[in-house]
Amino acid sequence: MSDLTLSLLAQRLDEQQRENRRWKRATVTVAAVVCAAVLMGQAAPRPTVKTVEAERFILMGRSGKPRAVLTEASDGNVGLRFVDAAETVRLALELQPDGAPWVSVADAAGQRRFMLTVNKDGSPGFSLLNAQERPLVGMSAAPDGTAGLGMTDAAGRARAFVGIRSGGFSLVSVHASDGAIRAALSVLPDGSPSVRIYAADGKVIWKAP
Repeated sequence: MSDLTLSLLAQRLDEQQRENRRWKRATVTVAAVVCAAVLMGQAAPRPTVKTVEAERFILMGRSGKPRAVLTEASDGNVGLRFVDAAETVRLALELQPDGAPWVSVADAAGQRRFMLTVNKDGSPGFSLLNAQERPLVGMSAAPDGTAGLGMTDAAGRARAFVGIRSGGFSLVSVHASDGAIRAALSVLPDGSPSVRIYAADGKVIWKAP
């Protein structure tokens, strides 16, 4: 190999080494810039959003389906509703247009089975419902001190009641299929008990004392 060829080869090798060094320096610089940007992004405080305004909020689950919805209905009902994987409303927290709050729990078919509310007069109450959303058991407390637990049949007729009347006496009553009272046990405020048995027409047929 001639001296000229060796000289040219050496020159090309030297140029290639210088180019490699330039690429290494450029790579290191880019890496440093990227690392600095990442660190600055982690350290930089995120702005705090103090107020968010919208007509509807939808919480999406990991499956991509809605799991909760907060919105106002056309009748003024404001509610937060939670749905299951089948998109059935199972729990609802609502404020009715008249100002009464409601909490309802539904089964897998979406039928409400439990309801809790506070009426406009301040009296609280809850109901246990059947599969057709008809009350089976209900309990309430009135502002005058009356409180009771009532049970109804599938047709919605009263069948039994346990409670305390506003006068201060307690009462247990049993009703026929038409809702008419047939037997009652009460304890008056003075502590004296009373038992009454009623005919179908509502007349007392036996009592003690």
